[in-house]
Amino acid sequence: MVIPIDIPNECNPGDDLLYGKNLEPGCRFIKQKDAIEFPQYNYDRFNAKPYRYVYGSAIQNDKGSTVGVVRVDTKNRETIVWSKDNEEQICAEPVFIGAPDGVAEDDGKC
Repeated sequence: MVIPIDIPNECNPGDDLLYGKNLEPGCRFIKQKDAIEFPQYNYDRFNAKPYRYVYGSAIQNDKGSTVGVVRVDTKNRETIVWSKDNEEQICAEPVFIGAPDGVAEDDGKC
């Protein structure tokens, strides 16, 4: 999906705003088996900076689980999924709370 940022003043509804643009150099798709919703990271320390870990609600993993919290390591593309302990638990939007004295990016609680 490409969203045009510069929209000419003379464009009309239905115009192809991407016509003639070379989209190949910067667009690539990486297909993952796992999917997450509500992505979170250590916002207090890494907002507007490169970060490595993302946490979210698991949609589905390769074992078929659809409930849990997932941690994605964006550097080596590994995921860890924490699943529910019983059928009565659900997973909502995770929130990462960084440890006040934390050193590593993922020092904290989710």
